[in-house]
Amino acid sequence: VNLEDYEDIINNNPHDNSKDWSLGCYSELKAHVKEHYSIIQEDVCFYCKINLRHGGYGEPIEHIVPKDDKPQWMFKPKNLALSCYACNTKKNAENTLSATGISSINYPNNSDDFLIYHPHFDVWDDNFSIFHEYFILPKTDKGRETFRICKIDRFNLPLDKAKQRNWK
Repeated sequence: VNLEDYEDIINNNPHDNSKDWSLGCYSELKAHVKEHYSIIQEDVCFYCKINLRHGGYGEPIEHIVPKDDKPQWMFKPKNLALSCYACNTKKNAENTLSATGISSINYPNNSDDFLIYHPHFDVWDDNFSIFHEYFILPKTDKGRETFRICKIDRFNLPLDKAKQRNWK
């Protein structure tokens, strides 16, 4: 995401508290982020791979490191992605950083700095596998932690995937 076009907006408005994310002055920026990640992620949640609405319309922007923990990173492009409402809500403000990530002053740029799968540093297929088309199985410690935090074993996920496939 090229946030350079929005640096003036970010720098000239409150951005040091997680609640600042909700300010109206960031609406255009958030629409741009959704559009960007909708294309990059091919309209699927980067955690559970459920289909998202085109353009991310109505979908939450996921802060991989929760904005409550590190509000100074809430506008960092590598901290942003699109997730489904369920994964975003289940993950909420859970810690996603390893010990090295927690001690970072700048946004971490290494896979090892995260406890969970990170879409900008990790490969989904290295951490998860698909079982019987609709079920996700974790393959690594990161996969298991992501699975736990996002509750990817939620009962309705395979059902929702089956419904989506049948609608196509």
